[in-house]
Formats: sequence, structure tokens, C-alpha cells
Amino acid sequence: MQQFIQYKAEMAGIVVEYVVPNDTSQTCKCGHKSKNNRNGTTFRCKKWEYATHADLNAVINISKAISGISETKNKKKTS
Repeated sequence: MQQFIQYKAEMAGIVVEYVVPNDTSQTCKCGHKSKNNRNGTTFRCKKWEYATHADLNAVINISKAISGISETKNKKKTS
């Protein structure tokens, strides 16, 4: 799937960025990371009680990584 998306993006002149997905659904936007923050599809930060859907929380962290706000980005440009 990644190769197909990268191929199609390259054809359209779009830069592909890869993000290390480790802990994205267990890390809060405040930076607190814990396996206890996620329970199934529910994310609840044990540090300050922020709660949301676990997948939405992961998307927020991935978005931060792509924008450069986070240090988890592993950028790879297509040529």
C-alpha cells in the first residue's frame, strides 16, 4: 500500500513524508506517554485527564510530526 501511494504521489508531484508511528496513540498532546493512556479505542491522559478517540489522538500526533512540531518525523522525499 505504501509503495502504491508513493508511486501515485510521485506521479502527481507530491512529497511523501513518513512518520514513525510508535506510541502515537499512547502519547498525549501534553507530551505524557503511557500505555495506560489508551484503553481500546479510548484515549485518556493519566496526567491531565484529556480524553478523545485513540485514533484521533494518533492523527494529532502524526500531524504534529509532519508539521515539524514533534521530533518523531522521519522525512523521505520522492524524486
